Amino acid sequence: MVCAIIFFPETTSHFVMAGIEDVLQPMKRLSNLSLAALQNFPTVPNGKKLKETHEELITAYTTTVSSLPFLKADVSYGRFNADDIVSLQTRLKTMVLSFVEVLQFQSDRVSRQEYREVMIKKSQFHDDDHKHQVGHHQLMATFDMGKQYAHSARDDLLNSEMNAMHIKARPLLLACTEAIDASIDGVRQVNSRRWFSKPSLAQCLEMADARERTVENLKLHRRDFTAAGTESLLAPYRHLFDDEGNFLAGKEESQVAPVEGLVIGMVFEAVILATVDATIDFLQTFIYLEKQRTKSQIWWPGNIRAAAVDISESNPSTGANPRPDQDPSEKKKKVKVKGFHELSRRKPLRARSGLAKFVLAANEYLFGFEGTYALRVALATVALGLPGVLKSSAGFYNREKGLWALVMAQTGMMPYMVDFTFGFVTKSGATVLGGSGVGNGYGLSAVMAVVVAVGMYFRLWVRRADIQTVVVCMATIYLVVGYSFLDFHNPSYESAGVGYTVFWRRTLVVLVGSATAAIIQFLPVLSSSTTYIAKSLSSILETQAELYALFVSHPSPNTLQKHVEETLLSTYETMNELQPMLEILEFEFTSSPFSKTSLMKIAGLTNRINTHLCQFLNAASKLPPTLLKQFQDSMGCKDERVIADIMSVLAIVDLALRTSRPLPAIMPNPLLKRVV
Repeated sequence: MVCAIIFFPETTSHFVMAGIEDVLQPMKRLSNLSLAALQNFPTVPNGKKLKETHEELITAYTTTVSSLPFLKADVSYGRFNADDIVSLQTRLKTMVLSFVEVLQFQSDRVSRQEYREVMIKKSQFHDDDHKHQVGHHQLMATFDMGKQYAHSARDDLLNSEMNAMHIKARPLLLACTEAIDASIDGVRQVNSRRWFSKPSLAQCLEMADARERTVENLKLHRRDFTAAGTESLLAPYRHLFDDEGNFLAGKEESQVAPVEGLVIGMVFEAVILATVDATIDFLQTFIYLEKQRTKSQIWWPGNIRAAAVDISESNPSTGANPRPDQDPSEKKKKVKVKGFHELSRRKPLRARSGLAKFVLAANEYLFGFEGTYALRVALATVALGLPGVLKSSAGFYNREKGLWALVMAQTGMMPYMVDFTFGFVTKSGATVLGGSGVGNGYGLSAVMAVVVAVGMYFRLWVRRADIQTVVVCMATIYLVVGYSFLDFHNPSYESAGVGYTVFWRRTLVVLVGSATAAIIQFLPVLSSSTTYIAKSLSSILETQAELYALFVSHPSPNTLQKHVEETLLSTYETMNELQPMLEILEFEFTSSPFSKTSLMKIAGLTNRINTHLCQFLNAASKLPPTLLKQFQDSMGCKDERVIADIMSVLAIVDLALRTSRPLPAIMPNPLLKRVV
């Protein structure tokens, strides 16, 4: 504690400010990526890089948000206090949502390209040889609808639209990147120059003025962008409309008018304007705080009691466990909007007795998810620790280093089978890799000069899932070197030997511990990671269905915006937590019909639904009542048949993920036909 205070102290305020900078970094790359995507059109962006950027953005944001409840109890030294940082964080949330929409817009381009390629291959399903294949009806219905949108002039019009958009949006995107750069630089200076090289009042005002000029430049380009917006978007499509704005009938009357480029351009324009507005709001707030807080000072905590309540309610993640550790059906957050769940979650007609509540609570405590895992660890501890206390086996246990087996069994026990299998393979390999050869103790010790540097490098920079592998490898190296050195200088009864003797003994007890853990892992039932991921995706779909139901049933959707944003951000966090487990899913032995490939596709589609639902609800919440009613009527938002079809598809997919049952042979697909 003393060292933490004396050497490079970092309070919660400083940690959150550093987190804000980490969140802004991928936004800068996204702004540059959007400009490059327009410049290189029709080449689609790299889907893998888009996915990595999305994960980086959401991870940085959730890590920062997890520390917010501690701000009220924070004692810090700097220019900004807790309330200032919370106000920045509020603007940052809006920026995150807007830039996620930019990411999804580019990801949709990749998905559309892949979809067209798949549909071209599936077009052979018209042959009689393929008409009985699974999903034939849905594929053919989607393929037939896709043919209606195929138009000979589509590609030329789309290219013209994107070229016009590139010319118009380039100055705005460059100015947006400059504004994000100014935000990053400002946050870094406020957070890093609190002890040394503190800026003077004149320097603070000068830097604030420079950032104000950046904001004004961005506003100027935004006005130019919106002034030329509609006309430049409509220019390539003038020949498709008459003077009153109605479509002109063309030669291909059975096909839909080729206005895909116009729709894409309008969506891109809305997405870019949302990101620019969020960036302006964030930077203006920062400039205001920068002018108000020109001196560093000690900030004492405010209401500590309120901070304690926030901390207990939020239960922020510390980052030790990167994924959820309970059943998704229990973890699912409740929607706290009055009037929606009151009908579906009424109180039971007959209350349970005290004894029944106690029995249910005890059963959940002992045999729930956490209880089962704790019982497995306890069973492994007893099984491999008992020989060490029995008189008949204590000597053998001590001589053969049975404690190593106990430690490996305890650390090898994992909540899910895929984690255990991955850990068993990697730890066994790390144990073999960490074994040293023959030689004296001094020679083995000399090797450590290189090994320590290599081990520290991998410990700092490998993925979170591989940290235990590095630790086991380094532990094996240290044990081999340490016991070899001890055998030369102070040989004893329990000496493990030298070099390979220590290595083989270490390998044997590691395998014994891992084998014990493997047996206990199946008790009482196997915890399948595939089933857990499928149920988590099912819970996310259920949440999305509830949000859609809120929209169609709530009289004023504009009051739902804050709730929608919080729910969707928590959904992004859950999806991000599932990603490490998805990456190692091939290590699991399971009878589930879902594979790693299929679950990753479902997760990607769920993310798309999440983002588009956010865009849809946010756009609807900003419309005036007259336009909102017109929009709902034209899109069938209040049509009972459309609502029933959408909710039924979500419910059927939810059930299929939860129970692993196949989908019906015929479904109301494609849903787009219901609203177009």
